[in-house]
Amino acid sequence: MTRHTVLVVEDDPVTRQALAALLDLDGFTVVTAHDGVDALDQLGQGLEPCLILLDAALPRMPGAEFRRVQQSHPTFSRFPVAVISGSPDAESEARKLGIADFIRKPVMVDAVTHLVKRHCSRHP
Repeated sequence: MTRHTVLVVEDDPVTRQALAALLDLDGFTVVTAHDGVDALDQLGQGLEPCLILLDAALPRMPGAEFRRVQQSHPTFSRFPVAVISGSPDAESEARKLGIADFIRKPVMVDAVTHLVKRHCSRHP
């Protein structure tokens, strides 16, 4: 069985670990990053995720800034991004950045697994 890789970018360690454990149980390889700078570093080292789960509110580099940098990069721009946020305005702001999907916090387990399976089934 092919294990697709998901990059989880989340600054809250409990949420980051919970998402990683959930996706690992579903058969995904999970790489985590605590902010946008860390995520870009990992992509720069050759990580090729089938999906990036991106928290909107991050230290050092907010989700929107990460997305703008990611979109401008010739290789990184091909990776779909789903934004996760509890902020009331986050979905409309994220949609302006051309995201693939949006999940509202608090996160529903079934919503996350369904979303990841849908996006990652498109990639070998």
